[in-house]
Amino acid sequence: MPARKIVSPSDLNAWLTAQIRKVDGCKDCQLTWKYRLREPEKHGGCNWSELNLRYGEGTDHTTAINAALTIEREAFCAGSSRCAASRLPSAAYAGYLR
Repeated sequence: MPARKIVSPSDLNAWLTAQIRKVDGCKDCQLTWKYRLREPEKHGGCNWSELNLRYGEGTDHTTAINAALTIEREAFCAGSSRCAASRLPSAAYAGYLR
């Protein structure tokens, strides 16, 4: 399981957006984090939560929502023992905001 990396908010947003744009039908979407959590120890060590999804022109909304949910779970659970039973790709991003 990858260790959490400390990243800037802009780096996390860039990674989230890059991930959703890899999905067919989401090339113009934007995905950004929404809330900073005050007690990361209560959230598996992650200090951010929830995402904002902005659709691009011609986006398939169902595809974009499903992709955003998958990306959020992968990013949020990476490096967390709380999600150890989930099947995540080894390249899951474990960003911790500075």
